Amino acid sequence: MADINELLEKTIEMDASDIHLLVGEPPTLRVHGRLRRLEEYGDLSAEDTDRLMRQIATPRALAEMEEVQGADLGFSFGDRARFRVSIFMQKGTAAMSLRLIPFQLLSFEEIGLDKRVQRLLHAERAVPSHRADRQRKDYHACHNG
Repeated sequence: MADINELLEKTIEMDASDIHLLVGEPPTLRVHGRLRRLEEYGDLSAEDTDRLMRQIATPRALAEMEEVQGADLGFSFGDRARFRVSIFMQKGTAAMSLRLIPFQLLSFEEIGLDKRVQRLLHAERAVPSHRADRQRKDYHACHNG
């Protein structure tokens, strides 16, 4: 069985957004919206998922996992990537989902944001200031008696 470093490296190499680690399933990547099972690693056992979880979980996350059956944390994979990690109990065994967080923020073009939305985001104000001031006063008058 692979260790967590090998799986995270594979996640980056395959340009995956997520990796899911569940008992009874092989490690599974989400690549461009599609799930891709890494059959070469075989199905994970309860011992596998517990070991993988403990390779990256902080003591605080492990305590939270014991207390409320789940925890969320951030994990830096050296200078390669960051991951948002969710560990949880599923059918009495540890499971994990890890989302790759890029170091570099993507441009509007890179994420495919429509040009009309881009223009709206760059607009100085969506509501004329005198109208916004009036709406704010009306709101406070209504909610503050």
